[in-house]
Amino acid sequence: MRYRIYTLGCKVNSCDSDTISSVLETAGLASAGEDETPDLAVINTCAVTAESTRKSRQLTRHVRNQYPACFIAVCGCFARTGDAASSLPEADTVISRTGAADTGRSILEAFFGRPFDDMSQLLPGTVHETRTRASVKIQDGCNRYCTYCIIPYLRGSLWSADPKDIVEKIESLSAEGYREAVLTGIHIASYLYGEYGLIDVLEMIDSECSIDRFRLGSLEPVLMSDEFISRLSRLRKLCPHFHLSLQSGSAGVLSRMKRRYTPQQYLEITERIREEIPGAVFTTDIIVGFPGESEEEFEESLDLVKKARFAHVHIFPYSPRPGTPASSMSGQLTRAEKHSRLKRLEEVCGEVSRQVLSSFTGTELKVLPEYVNERGLLEGYSENYLRVCFPGDATDVNRIVGVRICSTGEDGMLTGEKTV
Repeated sequence: MRYRIYTLGCKVNSCDSDTISSVLETAGLASAGEDETPDLAVINTCAVTAESTRKSRQLTRHVRNQYPACFIAVCGCFARTGDAASSLPEADTVISRTGAADTGRSILEAFFGRPFDDMSQLLPGTVHETRTRASVKIQDGCNRYCTYCIIPYLRGSLWSADPKDIVEKIESLSAEGYREAVLTGIHIASYLYGEYGLIDVLEMIDSECSIDRFRLGSLEPVLMSDEFISRLSRLRKLCPHFHLSLQSGSAGVLSRMKRRYTPQQYLEITERIREEIPGAVFTTDIIVGFPGESEEEFEESLDLVKKARFAHVHIFPYSPRPGTPASSMSGQLTRAEKHSRLKRLEEVCGEVSRQVLSSFTGTELKVLPEYVNERGLLEGYSENYLRVCFPGDATDVNRIVGVRICSTGEDGMLTGEKTV
């Protein structure tokens, strides 16, 4: 029997698909080859935006049309919404379970029509992004309930992986030849396993794992206490790149979003990290057009981007999600207003990014090449998650090398020369 998994959405979903795949293969199923017809199709859906749900429905219809006799199991965030079952007539089963291993077991039970034993003791799921880097899911769930976000209602209660399992998984990736691990989750700032918080796990990885380096996924700014930053600064293998979720640079908008920090606190955190961790680079997410966002509040976001000096910003127009408090707030902006602000923010972010990247000219970065590109140059990421290309050959792929930065391209790519 053959299966194929289709994954939409974030890295956490990709890690969940990895766990589901392990469950299916434990039961004797094999992954379908590119030219093979699967007996079972698993569609791991996303529901973070209206566009995500549309793509989830569209993909389910596409798979049914492509493989009419295939058993289709739909899972993931969209499968946990109230109208999923009724809006997915092409699916044979819709699994609303939250845990990936439990979801895999439910898929098997629906597919074979009989019970399966508990399979919850699998190691944390991973997604192999490249031959050099893999993401490891260490946490799931969120209890923050920001007013715009549907995820806390869909992902279930907080879950954290056993620190020993995390170390074992990362060590196995190192043995397979991976040089870098990315720790990911829905809200990794909430990581708590018994007496172990996130910083405790990071210290275990740093001291016990042989992998060359590791980096963190998206972080909540309020996690960054002085003690946390001080302990971070002593980690030898931690990459100095921090994706600190912002969402808005306006105190008023952040309050309506029910975010738990102010713009001033955010800026103080970034400056403290820069003081403690040389070469630290910051990226973030910003939502434009949140209900009631005035022109003055939007300009506050523009101002904070300049002050925080982000290397890159993921920008999203606000998308109402039914069932969230923000969807019924007054002051909903028009699509045209949101689009206009998005373009203005993109211009400011682009200029700031160019300034940040240019500041690395003349410095040496440690780059992990992933492949040789079409121009015959090696491409990869530096320790602070800057894209770098430089002359070299295939023997340098998946080997951390020093690169002196010479210039910055219009596409944000740094160009350099390998140091001896």
